[in-house]
Amino acid sequence: MSRVLWLLFCAAAWAGDEAPGWVRTAAAQSHAGYPGRVQAVILLSEETLAVDNSGKRVMTERGVIKRLTSDAFRVAGSRHFDTRSGKIREMRAWVVNPGGKEVRLGKDRIVESSVADGDAYSEYKVRSIGAGEEVLPGGVFAYEIVEEEQTVFTTYPFRFQQTLWPVVEARFTLQLPAGWEATGLVFNHAAVVPSVVNNSYTWELQNLPAREAEPHMPPYANILPWIGVTYFPSGGSGALRKLERWSSVSKWMSELTDRQSEVTPAVQARADQLTAGAVSELDKIRAIAAFVQKTTYVSVQLNLSRGGGYVPNRADTVLTRNYGDCKDKANLMKALLKAKGIESYLVSIMSGAPGTVREEWPSTQQFNHAILAVKVSPETKAPTVVGVEGLGNLLFFDATDSYTPVGDLPDDEQGTLALVIAGEQGALVRAPKLAVGSSRAESETRARMNPEGGIEASTVRRLHGQRATSLRGATREIAVNDLRKRFEASLTRRLGGLQLRTIRPEDRPGEGRLDLTLEYAALQFGRIMQGRLLVVTPGALVSTATYSLPNKARTLPVRVEADVQKDSVTIDTPAGFTLDELPEAVAIESPYGIYRADWKMKGQTIEFTQTLELKEALAPPGDYDKVRDFFERVNGASLATVVLVKK
Repeated sequence: MSRVLWLLFCAAAWAGDEAPGWVRTAAAQSHAGYPGRVQAVILLSEETLAVDNSGKRVMTERGVIKRLTSDAFRVAGSRHFDTRSGKIREMRAWVVNPGGKEVRLGKDRIVESSVADGDAYSEYKVRSIGAGEEVLPGGVFAYEIVEEEQTVFTTYPFRFQQTLWPVVEARFTLQLPAGWEATGLVFNHAAVVPSVVNNSYTWELQNLPAREAEPHMPPYANILPWIGVTYFPSGGSGALRKLERWSSVSKWMSELTDRQSEVTPAVQARADQLTAGAVSELDKIRAIAAFVQKTTYVSVQLNLSRGGGYVPNRADTVLTRNYGDCKDKANLMKALLKAKGIESYLVSIMSGAPGTVREEWPSTQQFNHAILAVKVSPETKAPTVVGVEGLGNLLFFDATDSYTPVGDLPDDEQGTLALVIAGEQGALVRAPKLAVGSSRAESETRARMNPEGGIEASTVRRLHGQRATSLRGATREIAVNDLRKRFEASLTRRLGGLQLRTIRPEDRPGEGRLDLTLEYAALQFGRIMQGRLLVVTPGALVSTATYSLPNKARTLPVRVEADVQKDSVTIDTPAGFTLDELPEAVAIESPYGIYRADWKMKGQTIEFTQTLELKEALAPPGDYDKVRDFFERVNGASLATVVLVKK
């Protein structure tokens, strides 16, 4: 190669490494100082959504993140996409360190995987490009991702702040064909008026502050600013609908989903088989529900271009394959019920982030899960039945949750807004909220102490409703020895060295309950003091469901979740000891809960009872000290001591 060609080659290679102007501009921005715990600042978070007349859209996402500390660092730009209806057209990233050295990251840094880890069936992928310690403190990581998608969606969310890191500049631009309309609603922030040039709309926020993760905080979607945009051709065009009301969204979704629940001969035969011994309507629903719960869950994100992944596979296909995702399982149950003359509706719901669905923005893109609402007669009674105008009594059920029976609903779905997909009669409704106490824990402990402070005890815990689901899953999926180790570790943290002799779970799903019996021995439960005093903490034999809140300033609300716990403990104390000190009965009441505890001494037996009832609440930061004081007082009272003395 000649010297001239070599120089030209080097110049071209170097030019390819250089970061584009938008990266340099963002990297040069000044920003406020932040507390030392803030690891990075996002100098630029930008997305442009360009839509053509067919609804095809191209999304260009850009980000520039500056590393501030020497703490371990890893950052990436990533994008979810559907391999059937879209693709990642371009993915680039650069590192610009102090001193101006610029490096473009190679294609070897790009990683692609299924959204569901290890799920070979999923056609919904995530592609990312990232960097770590090569970004020096004071340096920046920048990325650009271009995605292309053909979709029937005419709504789109953009999160101005996706993490708790501060953001200097966040911008969303919507570019539409001439004659199209658009609206945008900004949440968790004051209204933002877009700048409009021709048919391009831009919403922008600046200098969003750093946030700190705090115990029992609300979901990000309830505290960080985001926008929901809706765009459409004037009057609608073909598959592109003007979705201004939730009933319009329901009608559109019904057109996409209803045909998937056809009752074929195979579906009819299985429905007949499952309900052969069922007498009542509720018996039939339970029999079909139990079968669908056993259908293997696989996240098969198909038909994303047709309804954003909300269209299930045909019911007979799922029945034959014996696997499907949440919408597939709900749709299979819908078809099986239809075969027995029972009507039901698919329901779109947000799982894992209660309270985040906004009624003002009709869009299926606020949901991440599908369940079922079964139309029932007045004779069918269950805690999860609610009346819906125009549709009658609906029993809500999550066929994906293998451990929650008919009549119950997962905690993070209760009380949240959900879309019942029922044609023009469909509506956004509030999922049932079960009564306080339907989910509760009760325990009875009997123990005997020896003169050295050792103890032998037996505890029976009765878990009701949602309190039983996690343990029900553990007893079905974890080997008994592994389950023993878990409980042994938990008891050891409270009681010190011990031996767990027996662990015996008894599931009673028909009663919505699971019982757990534990028999164990602790070497040193009571403390011997001054050679004559025996100090006993009855409350240590039970695990009190309280919150641990640090003593520091609070900036975010505190989520308190409703819960009920009742415990009784009886301890036979050794002969030769008599009562010296006994705690007085305690009653603690606050807007966040009620706690009562009582200690009695009857002959040689200590009797301890406690009840804790937590109320669902979202306490503002200004009330943090009150919330923390309540739980500290409960914690202190539950561990009060009884003192015995040698005769």
